[in-house]
Amino acid sequence: MAQTARFSGIRAVISDLDGTLIESYSAHIDAWIRTAKSFGVEVDEEDVKPHLGRSSEDIARALLGEVDEEKVKRAFQVKDEIYYELIPTLVTEVPGAVETMEALKKRGYLICIASSNPTIVIHRSLESIGLLPHVDAIASQDEVQKGKPEPDLFLLGARKLGVGPSECLGLGDTSYDVVSAKAAGMRTVAFSGGVQGVEELRKSGPDAIIGDLRDLLELLPEGSP
Repeated sequence: MAQTARFSGIRAVISDLDGTLIESYSAHIDAWIRTAKSFGVEVDEEDVKPHLGRSSEDIARALLGEVDEEKVKRAFQVKDEIYYELIPTLVTEVPGAVETMEALKKRGYLICIASSNPTIVIHRSLESIGLLPHVDAIASQDEVQKGKPEPDLFLLGARKLGVGPSECLGLGDTSYDVVSAKAAGMRTVAFSGGVQGVEELRKSGPDAIIGDLRDLLELLPEGSP
C-alpha cells in the first residue's frame, strides 16, 4: 500500500516507461542477448538485468566490454531495431497503468514519459497499450547527452511540460529513476512491481514506495494542481 502522506504542490508526473508503465522485461532481455551475440559476445539474462534502466549506450558498453564508440552506437541501434519488432507481441501494460494515468489526467495533472528508449520506440510502446492519448510530452534518450541516473531526462521532461522541477513527481521502478529524479530536484515515488524490489529501491531514498500503480492516486489527490 502507498504511505498515507499526500504530495502537495505537484502539477506533473514524470514517469519512467519500462517496468513502470509497460511490461517489457522479456523483450529487452531478448533484444540485448541477441544484440550482444551479433557482436560475438555471449550474455544471458543475469548479465543484462542489473543494467536495465540505464541508457542504451551504457548498457552496450557494459555488455560488450572495451569497444570503440562506433561499435557502441551500432550496438544500441541494433538492439532498438530488434526491440521495436518485439513490441506488438511481447510488450503489455503494467496492471493499472492506463487507468492510473487517465485518472491523473482527469484530475488536472500533466504527464510526461522520461525513458531511456528512443522516441520512435516510446511512441510504439505507448500506442501498443493505449496510453499515448494520456501523455502530454515525451523525453527520450535521443534528446539528451547523459541518460539515467543523471538528471537530464527528468529535467527535459519538466521543460517540455513548462513546469518547475519542484512541481514534478518522478516515478520509476529502479534506483536509476529515483536517483535521476532526485538529482533533478523532484519528489519521487518508486514502484516495486518492476525490475527492483522494495529493499533495493529503499536504498535510493524515494519519498514513497508503492506496489500497485493505482496507489499513486492516494498520493496525488483530486484538485491538487
